[in-house]
Amino acid sequence: MMKSMTGYGRGECTAKGTRITVELNSVNRKQAEVSLGVPSELESIESDLRDLILASVSRGRVSGRVALQRSGVDRASAVAINEAQAKVYRRELTKLAKSLKIPDNLSLDSFLRLPGVLETS
Repeated sequence: MMKSMTGYGRGECTAKGTRITVELNSVNRKQAEVSLGVPSELESIESDLRDLILASVSRGRVSGRVALQRSGVDRASAVAINEAQAKVYRRELTKLAKSLKIPDNLSLDSFLRLPGVLETS
């Protein structure tokens, strides 16, 4: 349980060839706020992580970052492109651009940053 609203903490754990690093930073605020950055593999539990943090603080802004690093895995073979998901994004973004009458100029880099397009295993 945190006793102060301002602080920083970092923890690491390695298990089954994966290192998990968690960093939390908190600052004084009247309300309780949580902002998390999690890898795509953990997006499904992001709300659970947020709830755990909110159960431990009554006020203040907590910013957190979770990082996964796999060791002993050939990263080139552990990456895949979800082309079907990219096509869905392309179709929907093209419709949105036409509707808003703005240029449709997404780059490949932009697509790779969208959730679910670049997958790791």
